[in-house]
Amino acid sequence: MNKLTLITFKGFKSYAKIIDKSSKQPIAYATVRLFDALKSQLLATKVTTNDGKFNFLISPGKFYFTVSAFGYKIKISDVITLDKTSQIAGITIEMEKENLVGY
Repeated sequence: MNKLTLITFKGFKSYAKIIDKSSKQPIAYATVRLFDALKSQLLATKVTTNDGKFNFLISPGKFYFTVSAFGYKIKISDVITLDKTSQIAGITIEMEKENLVGY
């Protein structure tokens, strides 16, 4: 699994886009999961739109994300700490193709 660092904080609503690392094309229907970092508890799951976008409404706390899509390596973010003054801006997450044998 690849590590992913989410950067640039600008608001409690996060917008992100999932794209193919090589082609830079959006990845539709990728699964994005938001976890409470202290409890390792799943808080929410989203599926990206046709243009690779997703968003979460996030309260203050410590979180991490996982991103998965068929044919791509799973991504796991570093832990993100949000307080009342933190802001999350739009980010782009690049997914790397996985070598699928037999498909």
